[in-house]
Amino acid sequence: MHLRPDSEIRDDIVVNVLRHTLWIDPAAVQVDVVNGVVTLAGRVGCRSTAGMVARLTADVPGVVDVVDRLGWQYDDSRLVHSKGYAFGSAERLMRPSND
Repeated sequence: MHLRPDSEIRDDIVVNVLRHTLWIDPAAVQVDVVNGVVTLAGRVGCRSTAGMVARLTADVPGVVDVVDRLGWQYDDSRLVHSKGYAFGSAERLMRPSND
């Protein structure tokens, strides 16, 4: 286990997870770290994004646990778990049309 100061863990989450990886305004997510336990609160655009924030935060060195209190504006869980596009596969979308 990595022993890092809470402030360093918080900075790592804000800069590397929120800003650089997910392009989320850090003002939208409150990040509190106490003894390596990170509490995330606030509201992001999509439910899937909230899940990504929590999963990526858990992978930050020094994080012991993540308390996920994030909310979202749009529940995209049905879309994320769908089996394909109504208008064809992703591969078909990438090929030029012969129409």
